Amino acid sequence: MRISFTRLLPLILLISSSLLKRPCPKYEIIKACPGCPATCQRRKPAVCLIPCTFQCACRDSYIRDEESGKCVKVCPQKLTTEIVILTPSHDDNPKNGTLHQIKNLHLH
Repeated sequence: MRISFTRLLPLILLISSSLLKRPCPKYEIIKACPGCPATCQRRKPAVCLIPCTFQCACRDSYIRDEESGKCVKVCPQKLTTEIVILTPSHDDNPKNGTLHQIKNLHLH
């Protein structure tokens, strides 16, 4: 079965014009086959099996933050802190207490 290009052209133009009218969120553009680009949470592009379609993707020099779903210029920093907990001793003498440290606790 052969289909001529001239018969497919109106269909291609209809699909592409409807895609171009579809607005993308701020800092995004429509790209053909954007795949699985890097994100703030995954810095290397992933190997993925997403079908090749026209999709909204981050503009050049922007990266997607998976938590917010938005394209950002700079990835948000996670708040990292150190918490020190002093557990009192049984005789209520603070010098006999136990010191516990929790390092690199990530708070969202």
